[in-house]
Amino acid sequence: MLDKQKQKEQAQDLRLALNTFKRNHREFLASFNLKEVMDAFSAFMELGNIDDIFEAEPGIPVYLKSYEQTIVTLFDRGAIIPVLPLTALGIADLEQMRRKTGIGVESLSPIAPPAPTAAELLEAEVRQDFATLKSDDMRRKRQSNRAYEQMYQKIANTLGSSVTTVYDLTPTN
Repeated sequence: MLDKQKQKEQAQDLRLALNTFKRNHREFLASFNLKEVMDAFSAFMELGNIDDIFEAEPGIPVYLKSYEQTIVTLFDRGAIIPVLPLTALGIADLEQMRRKTGIGVESLSPIAPPAPTAAELLEAEVRQDFATLKSDDMRRKRQSNRAYEQMYQKIANTLGSSVTTVYDLTPTN
């Protein structure tokens, strides 16, 4: 049995975690009747669906994770229904909770890799040209485009040689 001080600390951590949860996920929660969400939340927890809290050392991060798991589960089961359509920020918030908790991540589209930057595109062009253009064509291109020349100079020592055969042309006696 927990002593009074420990119970008081845990209750304070639970309240702080709940307030943090509501603040962190306000975009998602804005589409719901908060009283109905909290009632569903309490009922879900009273049914013993929060055993993970007791498997780890109690604390705010554990409570926050449990709150996120609970809200996503309640939403997926239809136990909480938005009174307003979810906004784009609310949907992004839900997706973030899904990724953190692992609940329903299979329904999410994969995160697209960022588009290549101009520097990355230019580097790829220089590498492609180095591998495919004749040296005279490469030299003309370098002379006509300053950014191209700078990128070439920057990566020149990483470009592989296209020589495939070495011949020893020294005369033998």
